[in-house]
Amino acid sequence: MTLSIPMNRRSFPTGQTTMALLKALLRTLSTEKGTAIADTWLRGIRMIRDDLEDETRLLPLPTMHRALASFADMTSREAIARASKYLVAPGLISLGLIRFFHATIAAPGLC
Repeated sequence: MTLSIPMNRRSFPTGQTTMALLKALLRTLSTEKGTAIADTWLRGIRMIRDDLEDETRLLPLPTMHRALASFADMTSREAIARASKYLVAPGLISLGLIRFFHATIAAPGLC
């Protein structure tokens, strides 16, 4: 006779990441394969270019996983690493830096 003890089946919320990596992947595809292929990739992950404008916007991890898998299918797994150069591209992190410095610099009347 076995004792049946119910397991704790808690469902944890899915993690999130920012759009910055997707934007870098899009730039990589556009550069290496052309705009038409990049647009096909976007349609495949059910997004449009305007969705990637705010690189600080949150994105569920399963969506990121699907985007990475689709990107690797269209290029290669090694191409994901090549996207890193676009993570520090001037236009990509500008809004994030503006928000960071705005939050860390005290207002003139508060000092």
